[in-house]
Amino acid sequence: MTYVDFLRQTGLPLFNGAGIYWTILYGALIPPSPLPTFVDMGVQASSRLLNESKAYFIRWSSDPSSQETPWASVLSVERAVLTLP
Repeated sequence: MTYVDFLRQTGLPLFNGAGIYWTILYGALIPPSPLPTFVDMGVQASSRLLNESKAYFIRWSSDPSSQETPWASVLSVERAVLTLP
């Protein structure tokens, strides 16, 4: 049994995007994995997940590299359906 299977059995809401499952923890949409999960996801996919889940923000790790890369997050002051470009 995988960890995602266990979460399904508990009834925890799971959302599928960028080839992996996501869950909500304290208002944040995160990959449900005890280990770092490196995700390659664009704005449209992350916006769809946020709208579907009603989470406050989404968090993931990009593939590590030796070069410095930009970091950004999407935050909402209210729990509302966000319409992002």
